[in-house]
Amino acid sequence: MLRMTTCKDPSLLSDVEWDVTVKKKPMAWKSWVRCTIFFFLILIVLGLVVLFMFGFVYRHDFLGFVKLKPSSRSIPHPLINQKIHAGTMRMAAKLFNEPNSNENTVWSPLTVTLALNLLLEGTTGETAYEIKSAMGWIGIDKTHIRSYVSRVTTRLNHLDNLDIIVANRIFLDNSYDVSMSYKNILSQHYRANIDQIDFNNADAVENINRWGRKESRGQIKELIPLGTIDAATKLVLSTFLTFNGRWKLPFSPNHTQKAEFTLTSGKNRKVDMMYQTGRFMYGEFPAHGFKALELEYIEPNISMTVLLSQRISHLKALLYEQDGKMLINIRNKMKKDNVDVCLPKFTVETGRSIEHQLTSLGIRRLFTPTAANLQSITDNSELYVQKIIHRVKMQVDESGTVGQASSSSVLEGRSLTPSFCADRPFLFYVEDKEMNSVLFWGEYNGSK
Repeated sequence: MLRMTTCKDPSLLSDVEWDVTVKKKPMAWKSWVRCTIFFFLILIVLGLVVLFMFGFVYRHDFLGFVKLKPSSRSIPHPLINQKIHAGTMRMAAKLFNEPNSNENTVWSPLTVTLALNLLLEGTTGETAYEIKSAMGWIGIDKTHIRSYVSRVTTRLNHLDNLDIIVANRIFLDNSYDVSMSYKNILSQHYRANIDQIDFNNADAVENINRWGRKESRGQIKELIPLGTIDAATKLVLSTFLTFNGRWKLPFSPNHTQKAEFTLTSGKNRKVDMMYQTGRFMYGEFPAHGFKALELEYIEPNISMTVLLSQRISHLKALLYEQDGKMLINIRNKMKKDNVDVCLPKFTVETGRSIEHQLTSLGIRRLFTPTAANLQSITDNSELYVQKIIHRVKMQVDESGTVGQASSSSVLEGRSLTPSFCADRPFLFYVEDKEMNSVLFWGEYNGSK
């Protein structure tokens, strides 16, 4: 404490003593506690801000109870195709790479993408977010996804040298009123319709199968089996794809012969093996234990890539771990070379519901009665997706033009030429390189 006295008369200052006392008032303990608490609160707030930013950047759950969504900033248009392509490869590696499969399988990432986009058009909120997140579409506006899918399907429907059928349809219970705007989006941009049927009727399955036979020109006899749906079913989305293309370098039927194919079990069985030698895009990847061969179709930019490994289980595990990223730039590491090729003739058909696979990718609300939000399709809040039925049929053979011989043949002295002989289980995918779209993803292991 400082106490001072002033005097205006200078004469009085000569014999005056100044007594100045300075006292320091001790700080109360309560003030000290308040300051300490305030200091720690500042540290906590700063720590939360750091955690928030870390979770935002790396897309982690924030403290386990607030889910931070990835940035929804728009992606530049030139990168949209690449983003969708990366999502498709991830889906193929995660969904369709069944680790212990002993069956020949074929899937269509394209039609699954199409089906999910049809549903995305009818969803909002967390249901829509789960679809976009699982497919790697965060940051891509619905209109851009719609435009991409429309361009892909329009291109495929107008290819001159490829016999392909892509079809999809939503079957909705006739007790629901469908939004007119949703109907218009499907018909204008996807050439898809909604059929309203009575799922209580015993003919419901036959009505769906009749549509499948008509759209596939009789190639698919049974789209869904009896017992797949019941009276509780309210919505079924069905997609299928059939494909028949001619090779740019056809195999000669005269060279096809019975040959040994080693099954996953280690046993052998006879298959019809096609042979030829020609110039193909070819690559060896010893670090990952596989070879890759690209077989072009006569239709420009449509090709099949075959992945051959000594241990197919190892290759599938590798693709799964890397989210399929290894396949995105695989073509850049391949080169044109003379290659001895042998490939089995095969027809593969797969048909099943894929809700379980999609749930494993994080799409859960769509199939949950109490959580699905499909209010852009109908105002009824009870609607959810019970089934997504996926059926694909694919045939691989010599596919030569009538009367046209192969430009190459099986030669002696084969040790001088790289050999790619698919006489053991392999993976394959068919791709539209112009649109970065994967039409098929499959596995052939020689099973009947």
